[in-house]
Amino acid sequence: MRGIPLQKTLWHLGVLWRKSPLALSPEARTGLWKMSAPASTFDIFLSHTWHTPGKWKILSLFFQSGWRFSFLGWFVGASLMLLASTHKLLPLFIPYRSNFDGATISCGAASRCLLGSLLGHGLGLLLSPYAPSACARRPLCFLDVASIHQTDRELMERGIYSIGGFLHVSKELQVLWSAPYLSRLWCIFELAAYRTANPSGRVVLSPLFVECGACICILGAYFAAFLFVFALPLQHFGIYVVYVVGLLPIYVLMHLLRRNILAKHQLFEGLRFFTLAEARCESDFDHDFIHTAIRAWYGSAEAFTAYVQGSLRQELLASKPTTIPLRYLVLLVGVPFGLSLDFLAALIAREAPMEWLLTEFLAGCLGFNLCWFFGSVQIALFLCDRFAAPWRGGLFDYLQTLVLFLIFFGVYFLGSLMASTSNLWHALAVASASLLFAIVTLVCRRAAVGS
Repeated sequence: MRGIPLQKTLWHLGVLWRKSPLALSPEARTGLWKMSAPASTFDIFLSHTWHTPGKWKILSLFFQSGWRFSFLGWFVGASLMLLASTHKLLPLFIPYRSNFDGATISCGAASRCLLGSLLGHGLGLLLSPYAPSACARRPLCFLDVASIHQTDRELMERGIYSIGGFLHVSKELQVLWSAPYLSRLWCIFELAAYRTANPSGRVVLSPLFVECGACICILGAYFAAFLFVFALPLQHFGIYVVYVVGLLPIYVLMHLLRRNILAKHQLFEGLRFFTLAEARCESDFDHDFIHTAIRAWYGSAEAFTAYVQGSLRQELLASKPTTIPLRYLVLLVGVPFGLSLDFLAALIAREAPMEWLLTEFLAGCLGFNLCWFFGSVQIALFLCDRFAAPWRGGLFDYLQTLVLFLIFFGVYFLGSLMASTSNLWHALAVASASLLFAIVTLVCRRAAVGS
């Protein structure tokens, strides 16, 4: 028995996941075995298929294991840039105008906090695999390519046909689900063997499309934020041209999000209509071995099919893994909040009155860019989920995305109009209404996911 820490599988940008072992040289495959170490138990048994490109597994595991470090990186990056801007250690070259009680301040701003947020998010995520064990949980994993010898034929066979024993001592079976998963017989074998060998073990479904969707949202938010900053110096017609051009990529990202969420419906359909006969593997001997084991455990192939379609499906979906979790939305709202800190820093550097600063913080930072943005994203995710399947193909599919995008943009634009205030009490009302909006959308989202 040999295991590998989850973070170690992501070293060097997840090089271990990038290629199937069949595509590697004998020397490279032997090196994979050396990355693991002797183990007596496993915290996680990673179940996946090499028929899915490794880049999606790398992205998923980076988010799963490194989101806390990404948030910490965002906090540090935005805070340092905020201090540098307020103390005028960095040039503030973008013109910004703020109104309060009939007065106007013209000051310089910059996208420093936004840039610090981007660098913090990215570096925190990429450096998370190298965090010391005292700062992060480092679960020991069974990963086929490292835990089973890939060149010594005797050790390879012993490892493959001992998978049932490995599952028996694994506290958790984590399914890195992708579209081909249920079509691979060895993946089915792992599902079947785990519940038989480890009845009290935990089965966790981790669809790869969840982290992919989160990444699309975060990248789209950064694009829109930087676009807004660069459009500030423009006047009249020029700024509208920039917005129209800039909205096109946001629309494309929303269309990609719809397509990504379609994988969720494939997951439901795959479990509901699963049949063992459609699962394939490369070796006839393995095929006979797996079918014999499943019949011994469940009585017949039909009984196992009923188990997958029924109780296993309910168990996998009970944890509601098919929507973007709150922890990723926390990373997402850090993008506009970082942008709003740039405008707040500009006013602090200009030595605006405290009441003015409070108005900017309540209406802009807390109200619009945190709470209202959070609620707007909840609505966008609900729309993309509810109407992921195209009504009709071709051009109508893109028109469907356009309608959803206009609804989202209308809600978001309404919040920007509310936040355009120059009164402290109005700003307090905006912050309160935005907070209520965020809470209501969160409750509705949970109710919709639960149903």
